[in-house]
Amino acid sequence: MLLYESDSVSNTYFSTNDCDSNHPIENIIGGQGNDTITGDGLDNSISGNAGNDFLDGGFGFDIIDGGSGNDTTTYDFFSGPIVANLATGTVGFPGNSDRTDTLISIENIIGSRGNDTLGGNDDNNRILGNTGNDQIVGRSGRDRLFGQDGNDRIDGGADNDTIQTGTGADTIVLRRNGGFDRVRDFQDEADTFDLTGRLQFGQLSIRQRRDDVIVSVGDTNLLRIDDINTAQLSRTDFI
Repeated sequence: MLLYESDSVSNTYFSTNDCDSNHPIENIIGGQGNDTITGDGLDNSISGNAGNDFLDGGFGFDIIDGGSGNDTTTYDFFSGPIVANLATGTVGFPGNSDRTDTLISIENIIGSRGNDTLGGNDDNNRILGNTGNDQIVGRSGRDRLFGQDGNDRIDGGADNDTIQTGTGADTIVLRRNGGFDRVRDFQDEADTFDLTGRLQFGQLSIRQRRDDVIVSVGDTNLLRIDDINTAQLSRTDFI
C-alpha cells in the first residue's frame, strides 16, 4: 500500500531512485487533498482518502474507495456496457459475469461508452451517462443527472433533481411523489416524458412561468422545464 500525502496523484506507476517505471503500483491511498488517481489493467485497490477525488480504476477487478469528500469514479475507458449501482456499491459488466468492481463511498459516476444502467444512492449524486443509450436512475437525494450522447432514459427518483438530457431522443420519467425536478435542455420533437405510477396526461396542469414551463398535479409541482413555452408541449410529448 502506497501513501501519497500530496494534493494530487495522477500516476499509475511511481518512480524514485529505488524503483523504476516498470514496477506497477496496484494499491494506492491518496492524500488529504483533491486527488486524481488512475489504475491500470491489474486488480487495483484505490482509496482517495480525504478530499474530492477523481478515481479511475482502469481494467481489472478493482476496489475503489472514495473516502471522505465528494468523490467521482469513471468508466470512460470501457467501450462495453456496465451496470453500476451506487446503493449496493457494485459495478457489473454484462458478458463477463466473473468481473465485478466494488465501490465504497462514491457519490458520482461517469458511465462507459456502451449502453449502461446507472443507479444512484441516497446521497446527492452526479451521474453522467457518457455515450450509448443509457438508463439512469437517481433514487433519493438531490441528484444531477446527465444523459449526454445517445437515446437515454432518465429517472430522477425521489427528491428534487436536475436533469440534462444531452443529445439524442431521451425519455424522462415523470411521476407523483418524485419531487420537483428541473429539466435544463428539453429538446422539442425529440425528448418525451414517460408518465408512470398511474399518472395521466389529463391530470396535468401545464403553465408558463417567465421563460420556463411548470408541470403540476393539483397543488403539487412535478417539473420545471427551462427555456420553452407551453405551445411547444402537447399530448404527444407525454407517453
